[in-house]
Amino acid sequence: MRDTSSILAITFAGASALLATSAGACTGPPPTPPPRFWVQYHGYDVADNADKFWVGQEVSLFPPPAPVVCACGLVLYNTPPYIPPGAMRIKDVGVFVVNRLTHEMQRTPFFTFDPNPNTSAGIGALAPPGGNALGFAGHVQPFNPDTLQFPFVYKLLFLLNVPRAPNGQPFNQNGFLVNGLIGAGLGDPEGFPMQSEFHLFNPTNDGLNIPAPGAIAMIGAACLVTLRRRR
Repeated sequence: MRDTSSILAITFAGASALLATSAGACTGPPPTPPPRFWVQYHGYDVADNADKFWVGQEVSLFPPPAPVVCACGLVLYNTPPYIPPGAMRIKDVGVFVVNRLTHEMQRTPFFTFDPNPNTSAGIGALAPPGGNALGFAGHVQPFNPDTLQFPFVYKLLFLLNVPRAPNGQPFNQNGFLVNGLIGAGLGDPEGFPMQSEFHLFNPTNDGLNIPAPGAIAMIGAACLVTLRRRR
């Protein structure tokens, strides 16, 4: 998400109708009902001995007239005790054009996010206690996003690695549910979320339903996200 000194480049879908009237606050509260978590299996990472999932929500893009810093993050709660603390990691973050019918996706060129401890700390302070905040920030230059037509939408997505046991087997053969929040908004030059310009979005399903990898393997060919260049 990129913002401008007075404009956030990304807000969650539907929030644009609730924009604040102040020029300095343009993200507004999330819509009612809020967006849902979107979870898509993306295969097994041999090097990390982990299953990969794209996790995120639909967003709307607004063209920033000046360079800005955008902050975003994912807060995970109720991580199963058999998964070591901090073992669930985010390997990639981006804004993608996604086909809602086929789940094919293409990364937009506007946003580059890097892990930022200041963003993590700031999101952790804003979120309810007890979660593991994983924050990212990036500088964004002015851009003009395409206007998308159905079935294409913009999505802010995090590539989440869910570790397996040392023997390569999933920690839980039945899968598990992790509660979470996604946050997005304007950051200061150091990546700290600006409280008046940053919002945490509590999705309607309120959790990431991580299926058992063994069950996923049977339908993996149909579920894998295909990265393609839009023409």
